[in-house]
Amino acid sequence: MGNRTFNLMVVAFWLATMSWLIVEKVLPEYRRGEPPDFRAVQRAKQVEDQAPCWNISWDNTDLGWAASKMVPGPADGAELRTRIQLTRLPAQQLGQSLLRRLLTSMVVRDQNVNVRVDSRMQLNEASRVRGFQSHVYVGDLSSPLLNLDGRVQGPKLKLSFNVSQSVPVAISAIPLKAEWTVPFSDQVPLDDSTAPRGFMPPLKLNQSWKERVYSPLRLSNNLLGLTDEVEAKVEREETILWDAGLPRLQVEKCWLVVYRQDSGAGSESADKPLGWMWVRISDGMVLWQQLNMFGARLKFVRMHSAAAAERSKALDWDSAAWSEEKPATTEPTPQETSPKKSDKK
Repeated sequence: MGNRTFNLMVVAFWLATMSWLIVEKVLPEYRRGEPPDFRAVQRAKQVEDQAPCWNISWDNTDLGWAASKMVPGPADGAELRTRIQLTRLPAQQLGQSLLRRLLTSMVVRDQNVNVRVDSRMQLNEASRVRGFQSHVYVGDLSSPLLNLDGRVQGPKLKLSFNVSQSVPVAISAIPLKAEWTVPFSDQVPLDDSTAPRGFMPPLKLNQSWKERVYSPLRLSNNLLGLTDEVEAKVEREETILWDAGLPRLQVEKCWLVVYRQDSGAGSESADKPLGWMWVRISDGMVLWQQLNMFGARLKFVRMHSAAAAERSKALDWDSAAWSEEKPATTEPTPQETSPKKSDKK
């Protein structure tokens, strides 16, 4: 009798563990839906007179602001332009990023620096990404310290970066330029993780999808500007108090979208959130965004439309500064290449 009871307990335990494995690891792959077409929504809502802006904080300390604008592009395409202005960014807290190595190796350096990031993302007539360019300016430098470029070439994304030749870098081991390619698919949206998103299409509870993200601020020493694919999931509904710069806080019902490493990767850190996005349920407007960055929390809080219009008015979105390079175009599929690096001599 005792052996029979023990055998039943073993079978019950096995069924319980297998059920957990199927529910947590297998079924999510089949439940994951198509990614929401947020670029098309942004393009439709960010018309000529709308340029959303955000206030930025670093671990609850005011750090700067961000603004974006969708402008017409060639052949019925569009271009999303974004500026991020960071005031007294704590350079020593930028982890093992290439930007930190550059800042700490410059002949003239400070514990806190002013950083500006100007980005351009080209979209085709179907609002699919065709390429992007990001330029990082530091302090009073008139030319970018760091440039990151991505161009879609068939099923590949060709990436390149370069460091300004005029920057006084004291460490010769820092690579000044590199090129490499990674697989690319229009089915997995590509986005800058440190650039705030304007709008999202209608979402529903437990909806999930994959994205691939990059960021010039998080470009690592091993030159990997793109992370592995991340998984986004609409986890719950939340009511927030939105500080839009008005006399009163705004009470808003939002979907909370949480970003994590791909659950199928088997990493111990897969359950740790990488970022959060609060999307207003009524119209899809993104009110808050927050991401873990080098152990700190970088937060974007959307400005009220009047404050955003005033901020955006001071930016010359059509100036030559936004057109230093030719827009990316789709080119023939390249042959497989490996990273190419050249160090300062």
